[in-house]
Amino acid sequence: MRIPLAVVIPTYNERDNLGQLIPLLFKLQPKAHVFIADDNSPDRTGDLVETLAQKRFPALHLIRRPKKEGIGRAYLDAFARVLAGWGPDLIVQM
Repeated sequence: MRIPLAVVIPTYNERDNLGQLIPLLFKLQPKAHVFIADDNSPDRTGDLVETLAQKRFPALHLIRRPKKEGIGRAYLDAFARVLAGWGPDLIVQM
């Protein structure tokens, strides 16, 4: 599947922030696909992302990572997955 815009966001304990950020991103860029690379956050950030994806935002995707490995590794993993499966015209990192 080809998409116009992929937004990659690595997270660790960002549950409170994502509840506000994700709706705003889709309001500003309704055709975007947002990819959250979560490093097994203890605050259950990944669970929130899954709920939002199922109930409100089908273009929201969770990349669950088993442990905290740092922001650089999170970006590399997310970029690889996005490029392999989605073929975006543009990738934005946050």
